[in-house]
Order: sequence, then C-alpha cells, then structure tokens
Amino acid sequence: MVGGKTQASSVVTIRTSETLTALDVTVRLARTAELVSRGGSQQVPGASVNSNVTEEADALVFHFTLSSGDTIEPGTYTFSARYTYAEGGRDAGADTYAVTATGGSGAALTAGGDFG
Repeated sequence: MVGGKTQASSVVTIRTSETLTALDVTVRLARTAELVSRGGSQQVPGASVNSNVTEEADALVFHFTLSSGDTIEPGTYTFSARYTYAEGGRDAGADTYAVTATGGSGAALTAGGDFG
C-alpha cells in the first residue's frame, strides 16, 4: 500500500511461435475510485517497444507498440499496466485487453479479453 492506496498490475502475456513484425497491445482499465497510473512496463528483450498511458473520462488506457522496423522473435513476452486505487478493493470486471500483431508471413493476428 502507498499512502492509503493499493498498488496493482494488470498483466498481458503473449506467446508467439513466429517472428512478429508489428505489435500493438492495449490495456483498458475502467475508471474506479482514485485510479491512478503508475506507468506501463514490458519485458521484450531485443526489441524496442514504445509505451504510453492516456486518460479518458471512463478509463486509463495503456498502449504498447513495437517500434517501426523492429521485430519480435518467437517467445513469451509480458506487458504490465501498473496502477494504484483506493483502499477497499477494485472490481476489474470491466478491464479489457486487445492485441493485434502481424506475423512474419504477413498474417494478421488478434487476441483479446477481460480481466474479470
């Protein structure tokens, strides 16, 4: 806990068996009491991934995007949306994630879901 707030992370893990030439991961956290971003992080060795967080009226949105011209080799990678929220619990049922990627063959790959 930090100053009466609870720290947490919503983590998306990607496993790929082929090289990726494009990747975008979006984590959307539904607005709840005192929800504050603590930034995003990723574990993608050997590739440059840009990350940012935007605030919308009803959500915090974390974006992770593979830098243009970079590739991700086959493997397992994690993307974390870190945040704090008011004491007393937080319902993550409305939080979602979406992944879009392009494989080395040019095939479009997608995945998504929720944290509930």
